[in-house]
Amino acid sequence: MRTGRKKSRVVSRESRVADTRHSSLTTHDSALNTHDSRLATHYSLLTTLLFAFLLSSCSDAIVHSETRPVPGSVWDRGWKPEYSFEITDTISQYDTYLDVRHTGSYAYSEIYLFVTLKRPDGHVYIDTVQCPLSDANGKWYGKGLGFIRSERFDAHILYKYGNRFPQRGRYSVTLEQAMREEKLENVIDVGVSVEKHLTK
Repeated sequence: MRTGRKKSRVVSRESRVADTRHSSLTTHDSALNTHDSRLATHYSLLTTLLFAFLLSSCSDAIVHSETRPVPGSVWDRGWKPEYSFEITDTISQYDTYLDVRHTGSYAYSEIYLFVTLKRPDGHVYIDTVQCPLSDANGKWYGKGLGFIRSERFDAHILYKYGNRFPQRGRYSVTLEQAMREEKLENVIDVGVSVEKHLTK
C-alpha cells in the first residue's frame, strides 16, 4: 500500500513537472509569436514607407506630363496641340519627352514632328524631330497595351536630355505632325513630359 502511495506521489510530481514544462513552452511560443508579429508589423511599415518614398521621388521628378487625344485618331496637319508648364528652378537639368500613342495599324516606322518651344520672354525655337516608333524588323518600341494582343502602343521618346531652362516662368510646347500626309491615321494621343534629370 505504501508503495502504491509513493508511486502515486511520483506520478503526481511528474505530472506537475510536465505541466510546468508545457506552461513554459506555451509562454515561449507566445513570446515568439508576439516577436514575429512585431517583426511583421515593422516590415510592413518599412515597406509602406519605402513605397511612399519612391512614389514621392517619382512625383517630384515629374515637372509636367500631359497628353491630348487626337480627334478621331487622325492627326490633321492643322491640329497643333499646345502644352504649357511652369519652370521655377533654372539650375537643375531636365529631360523632355514626346509621347505618342498609336495603334498597331500605324503605317510608318517613325513620325516626324515640328516642335515649337516658346520661352517666357517670347522667344520661339522650332525643331524638326524624327521620332522612331519601330525597329528595322517592324517591332514597335512603345509599350503595348491590351489584354489578348497589343493594339495600342505608348512611345516615350527623348527629345531633350539634361537640358536647362534659362528663365523662370511659363514655357509652352506646340506639336505639329510633319509627315507627307495631311491626315495621319492611327495616332491616338500625343503629349509632352518634362522630368528632372536624374544622375546615376
